[in-house]
Amino acid sequence: MLKQQGVTMAGDVYQIGVVLYELLVGIPPYYNENIKVLYDNIEKGKLKIPKYLSSEAKKFLVVRFLFVHNFFV
Repeated sequence: MLKQQGVTMAGDVYQIGVVLYELLVGIPPYYNENIKVLYDNIEKGKLKIPKYLSSEAKKFLVVRFLFVHNFFV
């Protein structure tokens, strides 16, 4: 999606992870008001998982979101 190559099933799964992260944390992952910085964060940034999330929520995000992100991006 960032590279103008269309959206695949992997992109759909990634977006589910984004929505789950936003529901749990309150802001999108890699958020930045500057769109160029946001895109750079998505491609290269580390995902910040707040300490206040339960261990179950953290594990869920890592397994469902990070694995998919690193595998498909």
